[in-house]
Amino acid sequence: MAKIIELPTFKDDRGTLTVIEKELPFRIERTTFMRPIQNDRI
Repeated sequence: MAKIIELPTFKDDRGTLTVIEKELPFRIERTTFMRPIQNDRI
């Protein structure tokens, strides 16, 4: 059964960081995670 997992997220003027290490109940092989990023921060 699917379950929602709340992940710690930190925001500041540079963007948003979401931590997934040690937060998921399974081993991660590969992760791709993109969030909106301001053009002047790339």
